[in-house]
Amino acid sequence: MVVRLASLFVSEHNASDVDKLFMSNVVFGAHLLEAMKTLEVNYLINTGTNWQNYCGSEYNPVNLYAATKEAFEDIAKFYTQTTSLRMITLRLYDTYGIDLYLKLTHH
Repeated sequence: MVVRLASLFVSEHNASDVDKLFMSNVVFGAHLLEAMKTLEVNYLINTGTNWQNYCGSEYNPVNLYAATKEAFEDIAKFYTQTTSLRMITLRLYDTYGIDLYLKLTHH
């Protein structure tokens, strides 16, 4: 089983963030899925964001970050339909990390 928590979060992206968002949230994930297929690891717990479905809409990403998280889920759907991979996505409503920590401790 794999638990995927890795992601790049940018709430308001710049042009220089586009490649980094796709590499972290889509390309890395696709390579992970391919490796899981090759190694016959059949279970993935993925993390998504509530921002993928703003206002409860089926598809309404708030920002490019949320759109890349949704894109990964679409790619993963291919693997769940064509291999023995089974995946669940936990939708997180808020996260924190080093950036928030640094902001709180350096004011």
